[in-house]
Amino acid sequence: MKEYFFKHKLKIAVGFLIFVVAIPIIINCLFKFSLPCELFAAEWEAGDALDFYATMLGSAATIVGVYLSIDAAQKSYHEDEINKVKPYFALTHYKSKSRINFFNGTNEDQQKREKHSYYKEYKLTKIYIVVSSKTIEFRDQLDKSQEDLLQSSGLGWEITGSKASLKSYRLISMPFDIENVGNGAALNTYICFSKKGNKFRGMNVFTLKVGQSFYCHIFSSEQNDSILGEYVLKLAYEDILGNKYSQEYNIEIKTDENKGSIKELIDLTGKQEKIPK
Repeated sequence: MKEYFFKHKLKIAVGFLIFVVAIPIIINCLFKFSLPCELFAAEWEAGDALDFYATMLGSAATIVGVYLSIDAAQKSYHEDEINKVKPYFALTHYKSKSRINFFNGTNEDQQKREKHSYYKEYKLTKIYIVVSSKTIEFRDQLDKSQEDLLQSSGLGWEITGSKASLKSYRLISMPFDIENVGNGAALNTYICFSKKGNKFRGMNVFTLKVGQSFYCHIFSSEQNDSILGEYVLKLAYEDILGNKYSQEYNIEIKTDENKGSIKELIDLTGKQEKIPK
């Protein structure tokens, strides 16, 4: 109904001026003139005529309003029935990686190269957000040194000259499972992360069907205090009707004064907001 009024706003404005303003003025003016023949003289006053006109106009407006309401309800019901049976195809974009050595060598070397050469396709189900003092990176996996630190809870070897000593590193490690628990598919899903006040950096995930999830891990082995502060994790997506939404989660990374380690705090409310078109 809102679209109908917006589409015919000029006609509605003209009709309002005619039926609500112009005609009552004409009726009032007609009763100010005297007719030459008493036969055509009205036996009622201008107020009576205006009351009668107002009653008829109100009845007509009520009938039109009921008609428009019924028509809008039928259209809404029809759209709901269509949406219940509407098919929708979700595309999942596969990532790929390969390794091959083109340098010539002996037949034995060539066989070894072919054995270690590969081409792989895989579904993106894990995203690592690696935070450093210089930038924020989005990856599908951590490098070997970062995985070793994660597995050893921050313990690693520090080599100085010919000496090696075991050192405890401060780690930021925040793993999440992000699942679509709504009633429809989330299209063009982007996951974004940034320090508050900075421009968002993001990565396109894929279409998340109802009940589908992906793994997200915020990680940092940076020992610089410049990475401490307030961050925002943001999810942006669309529904099948083109409506855009966003959810933001506030994250605070600070030093635990008692333990000297990193402390991560996150607000899990993630209020959903519809982005105006």
